[in-house]
Amino acid sequence: MKIRHWKKFLSAAVVLFVVLSCAAGAFAANEAQLNIEGSHVSGSVLQIILYCDASEAPSADTLSVTLDGQPVEVKSVSPLSYADPGTTYMLLIDTNTAVTERALTDMQAIARLLVEGMGSQDNALIVPLGAEITARDLSDDPTALNAQIDALQKDSNQADLYTSMSDALTLMTESDALQPRKCLVAMADGLDSDISGVSALELSSQVSQANIPICVVALTYNTITPERVEAAKTISGFARQSPGGRSILLKTDGVTVEDAASEILGRRDSTYIVVLDGAAVRAVTADSEAALGVQMTTENGTLSDTLDISFPALPAAEATAEPVQATPAPSAVPAPTAAPNILSGWAAKLAALPGWALWTAGGALAAVIALVILLACLKSRRKKRAAKNAAGSIVRFSATSAETGGEPFGAPELCIVRMGNPERLCCELTMPASFVIGHDPRLAQLVLEDDPAIAPAQCRLIWKNGSVWTEEMSRSRNTLLNGSPLGQTQRINPGDVLRLGSYEYRIFWEQR
Repeated sequence: MKIRHWKKFLSAAVVLFVVLSCAAGAFAANEAQLNIEGSHVSGSVLQIILYCDASEAPSADTLSVTLDGQPVEVKSVSPLSYADPGTTYMLLIDTNTAVTERALTDMQAIARLLVEGMGSQDNALIVPLGAEITARDLSDDPTALNAQIDALQKDSNQADLYTSMSDALTLMTESDALQPRKCLVAMADGLDSDISGVSALELSSQVSQANIPICVVALTYNTITPERVEAAKTISGFARQSPGGRSILLKTDGVTVEDAASEILGRRDSTYIVVLDGAAVRAVTADSEAALGVQMTTENGTLSDTLDISFPALPAAEATAEPVQATPAPSAVPAPTAAPNILSGWAAKLAALPGWALWTAGGALAAVIALVILLACLKSRRKKRAAKNAAGSIVRFSATSAETGGEPFGAPELCIVRMGNPERLCCELTMPASFVIGHDPRLAQLVLEDDPAIAPAQCRLIWKNGSVWTEEMSRSRNTLLNGSPLGQTQRINPGDVLRLGSYEYRIFWEQR
């Protein structure tokens, strides 16, 4: 009898724990969240992919960023759509024999809509529950992905949902082959979650430690079967536990496959690109890894998150000649008699300062010296690249570039990078007063001959009053600045993105 009472007590405790966990997750879902989803090196800047669903959008004024505890200035904050570095969608689809034909058809429909909504830099992995998960199967070809979706069939393989989700999270956390931003989508009825390798508690711990959003589509169809309802609640809890996750009950209260796909893809509207200058990052750390911390101040309080990131592709500070070290005066030249007393006085004053002040002053001085050296090296490298690109293959400068009025004093160093995989350096030079980008060598200084979709003279960059401005020149008026029509003359901030013809170009400039 005692054993039976203990079993009842333990069962009740487990049920209470699950109910409280779900309730806590539901309350947390109503609170604003901030989550670092990844990082990406683009040229000489470090991009941080940040999810934030607060009522106010993050900005350079409300965000503070640290690397290994050292503050780094935020250059700009833009919505993800302005310069999407790419997302890897991992779709886990339930194909167990217990799944109805209707459910499998709906899951395939959602997968097709997600593939259709993918961006140019996105890729995806279609995995039936229980199958091997490997980055080799990633694809950015919609035709190939849709073929994999169409080939999904019900099978009798043992499908352990928890183990498949755990394997997917492990790959997304540890693999460098995936895009900077990740999203795990699990579609199942929850009845195939038998514990064969990973328990619900182990998976819950893994979800809480990973900075990867999980979108769970539970197929319920307004069922009244208690077993199916409880299973749907269990797997939905993992979505609520993940940062920025989505829990979707398909066909419940009129939720359609289109609604499910739109809610998953809609997460991009709350995702942002935070740009850090590479020189500022290197002034803080010369390593290729660091502990990243982001804090945002909102009207309702402070949001924060941390994540260990790596950025080996970020240009490192080049080695320079060893600095000249101060040495004592030769013994043949006697030092003034007053010098020892002066030095002793300063030494006494320094010794009286607290240790943190000395460390702060020394660190600030070292950072300034490193930044000056790095900027000098970058300037030298830019001149070499500009000379090399003058005889480039697909991008060249027309002979009219000398007719732009010369280079005014203080003109910036201009760098234009075509975005893509891989990225392509279009030009790097000291900017003239007026700089036209287009297809016609007779009109443009930067000639993009490999893009027939671009206008003969698409737009013009202008250096005026200490800033770079851009204005539309094409009749079609289809130039986009950070995803919005250019319209009138607008200021360009370093790191902004111009859409010209078939490609997007990131503009970097720095005043000398």
